[in-house]
Amino acid sequence: MKCSVCKGTMVQETTTYKTEIDGEEIMIEDVPIWVCEQCDSSFLDDDVIEAIEDMLASLEKGLGGDEPPEEIELD
Repeated sequence: MKCSVCKGTMVQETTTYKTEIDGEEIMIEDVPIWVCEQCDSSFLDDDVIEAIEDMLASLEKGLGGDEPPEEIELD
């Protein structure tokens, strides 16, 4: 795969996605991400973005309720 910014080679790596919900820091580890070897430009595949959005929606419900949020794995 070629980088849309510099035409360098994109390689798949993993990263930790960090965000905050209701003042609580949320970290999702081992998120697959495409990174350019030349310019460090990066992007997530659409299915990964959708999985993260689903996880965060589940966590938001869990943080607002009496029960802890379920653990969701990103495949």
